[in-house]
Amino acid sequence: MNTHRKEIFVPLLVLAAIGVAVLLSRPVSAHCDGVDGPVVKAAQEALARSDVNLVLIWVRKNDEAEIRRAFEQTVSVRTLNPQA
Repeated sequence: MNTHRKEIFVPLLVLAAIGVAVLLSRPVSAHCDGVDGPVVKAAQEALARSDVNLVLIWVRKNDEAEIRRAFEQTVSVRTLNPQA
């Protein structure tokens, strides 16, 4: 293969590889973010037991106070109406 062909072939090969990668790619989501993930399961268990500590393992230390307040509000609303 002469030098001129190599100069054209390599960039075309790279573009083709990128094109294939783009066409075959799919959106990705983390399992823990899903409805059946461990965070939601922990939250459901925490609400069932009224124990915020079960979800705090998924929260940064800086956000714990806010999560505790939201959890307490949620538990208090749930006591007013079982459907809540």
